[in-house]
Amino acid sequence: NCKIIKVTGSGTKYAVKLKTFVDTQASINIDTNIIITTGRGLQKFIDNTSVLTYSWNYDNIVPQLSIVSSHNNNITNNLNYLDLSINITKDVSDFTSSDIDIVGNASITSFTGSNTTYECRIEPLSNGNITVTFPTNIITDIYGNRNNTSTAFNWYYDGLLPNMEIYSTDIT
Repeated sequence: NCKIIKVTGSGTKYAVKLKTFVDTQASINIDTNIIITTGRGLQKFIDNTSVLTYSWNYDNIVPQLSIVSSHNNNITNNLNYLDLSINITKDVSDFTSSDIDIVGNASITSFTGSNTTYECRIEPLSNGNITVTFPTNIITDIYGNRNNTSTAFNWYYDGLLPNMEIYSTDIT
């Protein structure tokens, strides 16, 4: 599940560079009569009857965002709010309402959620185009992978009431 890319060193000190190729748990076994020091400064003596195993999880799959809305994308209407359900393909812990960009005269009035599911409500402040964008690199999974695509939702809010006048030449 991993490949040795480079071994450097001599005498009593060696460094081994490994590369994993698939999302999996990777490990390396070392069996010899030496003291091993990890990158964290931990030491362990290994004798001929012991095997030291270093294991780690490798994951390079980036989290993706999708939006489900109370409105269709690119629609014009006069509803007083837009509810968005934000679904993320992997658990994240760093997604907040401040990560959402709004262009147009609107604001986020509620934001809840955790891990992979979030809800927010956007309310217009006046008529016009409103674009809600979730930029790249705003969320990070536990392995440090960041979203690499931007997702946007467009809405034209038209809260202008129609004005109707009736004319008649006959006043009876």
